[in-house]
Amino acid sequence: MSKNPSAITYTYAAKNKEGDQFKEYRKNGGEYNYRGGNVQNWTNVDNNKDRYAVFTKLKSGEMINFPLAEITDSWVFKNEGYTLSDGSIHASLSFNLALLEHEYGHFLQAMFLGKKAFEVISQLSLVNAAVHSTEEHRRFWTEVDASTRAAIFFGPKSDIELDKSQPKEGE
Repeated sequence: MSKNPSAITYTYAAKNKEGDQFKEYRKNGGEYNYRGGNVQNWTNVDNNKDRYAVFTKLKSGEMINFPLAEITDSWVFKNEGYTLSDGSIHASLSFNLALLEHEYGHFLQAMFLGKKAFEVISQLSLVNAAVHSTEEHRRFWTEVDASTRAAIFFGPKSDIELDKSQPKEGE
């Protein structure tokens, strides 16, 4: 257990799918202030792999859950982001909710296609981003697939679905 007081601020119980059983989660670090809202990461006190992040919109207070993910601004440059196969989303604080949802779409790729396939996809995406403009990169198949998966996961009124700068399959 961490001796850092900011790492374990407090806990709360959330009902899980089994019904009467409860899981206890703790705040994992401080809030990250992204464009349009704040992110707080939560970790199960009994299982560090059972985690999720919550984006709270500043204007409405609406909370968007990112199951099994952790969102951080570490190891990124301004206006850049990447996702690891374990659900770690590294995103610049300049990102808005739609871009965080897009990055979660890459995690969905890893979950559905497997770690080895995701390693290939992420390498292709990285090379494409290095040699193309942001606009061209958004239209690369790995990015369209991630945005499409995120739009399906978060729903028809999600920021990623409504963001027309993030192309989805069929558009």
